[in-house]
Amino acid sequence: MSPLFLVGLVATAIPLVLHLLRRRQAPVVAFGPIELLLRAERRVRRRVRLRDLALLGVRIALVALLALAGARPYLRVPTVAGLAAGAPSSLVLVLDDSMSMQAKGARGSAFERARAAALEVVSSMGSDDNAAVVLAGRPARAVVGALSFDRGMVRDAVAGARVGWRATDADGAMAIAGRLIAPSAQPLRRIVVFSDMAAHGVAPGAGWKAPEGAELRVVDVGTEDLSNVAVTQIVSRLAPEAGDGVFAIQASIRNFGPRALSEAVVTLEVGGHAVARGFVDVPARATRQKTFFHAFDGDPRADVRIARDELAADDVRFVQVDVARPRRLLVVDGDPRPARYDDEVFYLVRAMEALGLAPTVTDAEWEDPGHADGAGSNRFTDFEAVLLANVPAPSADRLEELRSYVRRGGGLFFAAGDNAARAASRNLGELFGVTFSEAPVEEGPFRLARPDRSLPIGDAFSPSGSGLISARIDRRLRVRARQGTQVPLHFEDGSPALTASRAGAGRAVLLATSIDRDWGDLPIRPGFVVLARALVDHLTGERTGSASRREILPGQPRVIQPTGAVRKIVVETPRGASIDLGAGPATFRGAEEPGFYRVLVERAHGGLAEDTQSSFVVNPDPSESDPARLDRPGGSRSGGWLTLASGLRKLPLTPYILATLPLLVALETFLRRR
Repeated sequence: MSPLFLVGLVATAIPLVLHLLRRRQAPVVAFGPIELLLRAERRVRRRVRLRDLALLGVRIALVALLALAGARPYLRVPTVAGLAAGAPSSLVLVLDDSMSMQAKGARGSAFERARAAALEVVSSMGSDDNAAVVLAGRPARAVVGALSFDRGMVRDAVAGARVGWRATDADGAMAIAGRLIAPSAQPLRRIVVFSDMAAHGVAPGAGWKAPEGAELRVVDVGTEDLSNVAVTQIVSRLAPEAGDGVFAIQASIRNFGPRALSEAVVTLEVGGHAVARGFVDVPARATRQKTFFHAFDGDPRADVRIARDELAADDVRFVQVDVARPRRLLVVDGDPRPARYDDEVFYLVRAMEALGLAPTVTDAEWEDPGHADGAGSNRFTDFEAVLLANVPAPSADRLEELRSYVRRGGGLFFAAGDNAARAASRNLGELFGVTFSEAPVEEGPFRLARPDRSLPIGDAFSPSGSGLISARIDRRLRVRARQGTQVPLHFEDGSPALTASRAGAGRAVLLATSIDRDWGDLPIRPGFVVLARALVDHLTGERTGSASRREILPGQPRVIQPTGAVRKIVVETPRGASIDLGAGPATFRGAEEPGFYRVLVERAHGGLAEDTQSSFVVNPDPSESDPARLDRPGGSRSGGWLTLASGLRKLPLTPYILATLPLLVALETFLRRR
């Protein structure tokens, strides 16, 4: 037997394989109705499978979310560091809405960053926390005027805040914040300031300081970019050297940045149309002037513009030129001299001529009112303002004339001097709202103190007023202001240097030193022209061809007093809105945006017509253009200086999970019923 042949049994599988491979298939015969049914069945089967899978997923998600909600999960998200309260707290959110906050960066404007940070703080408040909101643009004001537990109201106040063109009122904002937080009984009381921390926002050497009993947190939304170019001033004057009726429009261009500016384009626009262009080179951290000459044929409104930069709000400045009748002014020379440079009124008259004014100059002849060459030949009522320079004592009749003149609406100015010192009397003091000392003349030297800038006359002595504040005064009249008399300028020892009073419809101003060089160097200071302009503005109640009387700051109220009786006063804003103020006089409180504000009046006869003497312009405070930053504060009451997104806070997810559950239940019901 050969068992090896048994291996051949394996070959028996060959027929089986061949049979299976050659198995005949039944022929497929296409039949239309059956094909349609099979195709529909396949589509239904796919749709049902997808619905079942979706229903399974929704039910799994419902169970998972219920479990997660019970676990109270949270996320750690970036937030403003140092503001996690812990204990129940009272917060006063101080939001800087001044013009400098319009400066744009890679992440939007500084104000947008400040508002977003403030909204984060509101979102992190607990149910036991209360808050108030203060805006720091001058004048500062509260938009949530009391501590409130209504987080929605606080959030709406912050979200609705808008950046404007006002200056920064740090002191006012902190005073309001202190009053709001003082009644709080919460364990933690905190004031949070959101600002670009520009140095112009606070007084020199000062800072944002919290009141006693409150913590301060400063959220710095500023940048380290200190570059900015701005039009900081615009002045107009008659320019007879350029032709009849031609005005000189001089703009000051300030480069606050560390790099020089080469061939910057400066444009003069009149009536909304460019009429002249020029170039100016401005070194780093310096100011240069650009002067245009233009004869105004109709519209007296002009503006000077430069190229837009990150802070576009200060790249244009507006002026309304007074092309109306010239001012009628009488200058009474109390000490005329043969040499014109030694004459008492030499500097005053030259300053007025530089402003395009042509005053009438006369000698003081008080004792003989009918003197052909004296003041008696000029009736005071023929003039809008009378300026007395070192005049001797007036007679009783002449003093009564002056008193009547002021009561009827005239403007009267009195400058000291040797003759004026001998003229100091009780009656003269009453006219100017002051009392003279028994020995009125005092020897110096004396220095002037920081002025009260509530009046344009005091503003002429501001630190930027071309050196007036640093004038040397060798002699002065010692006076004391009576009740109701304003003192826009003091000497450093507190004695009044400049007083302003009202008598009837008129105004009276007294300067306690001279306007020549006998008593000091005030008249040879470059800013003396600014003072002369401010004096005439104040005494006449109008403008001398510059912007001083017509110009106000954003947010300031404007008193509108058209001459004569009017039925209606309407103010047109730069955006074209018309605001009806009713019958005059009226106070307009909507001057927020820079530009031209036209005042229309309706009188007894005729319709609405512009009163150009009442129209005005709004320009921002030039200090807002300076990007210089404050140093970081120190001390226990100076608070922490924080940055954006410099910490982490817990963001609870449970409210979002619970808000999702009803949606999933509705979806599950919908799928189940399909």
